[in-house]
Amino acid sequence: MSYYQHPPFEGGRGRRAANNPYDDDAGGGGGGLRSSADSFYIKDSRTLQKEIRDINQHIISISKRLDDNATTSSSGGNVELLSSYSSSSGGYALDEVRSMIDKAVTLTSCAQKDVNEFKEYVSNAPTPQDAMNRQQMLNKFTNNVSTLAKQLEDMVRRYATLKKEAAAAAEQQQQGYSNKKMKSKKRGNNDDDTLYDSNVNRQ
Repeated sequence: MSYYQHPPFEGGRGRRAANNPYDDDAGGGGGGLRSSADSFYIKDSRTLQKEIRDINQHIISISKRLDDNATTSSSGGNVELLSSYSSSSGGYALDEVRSMIDKAVTLTSCAQKDVNEFKEYVSNAPTPQDAMNRQQMLNKFTNNVSTLAKQLEDMVRRYATLKKEAAAAAEQQQQGYSNKKMKSKKRGNNDDDTLYDSNVNRQ
């Protein structure tokens, strides 16, 4: 957040000191400095709005990819398609989905941190009206980020379910391959025994 990356005012962060340059009541021409403070508020508001849009877009993309993999699983796709669904067929590997989830988690954590810092704009508002407006904006940001965090948790659960299904499908396919190989080997041994018996009878 831009505004609070600057050195804290005397008296501690979140408290309005007598020499706070962003306080209109302080000496030294507070009007122009207040405009600077407002510009930081506007800039950080836009930053949070962009973060929220980015998180939402990530969640939409993750959901689409999970739907693609789930469709492959329910249609009886083999383990290669389920666990490594290729982009050439319109799907996406589960490992790629995991990477997208990790990115979304990072973005959400950053947004939650910025929302928490945004509270400083409310406590340092120059007028009661500004404080009310900023509180409304804070509430909007808080609700949006909270909703997105819950949606992301749902994406994580869906991913975990698909990952388990992929592992189970891989194990089942491997077991089927082993059984087929064992039957083939047993059939070959029986053929050898028949050939041996036939040669003995000729003698």
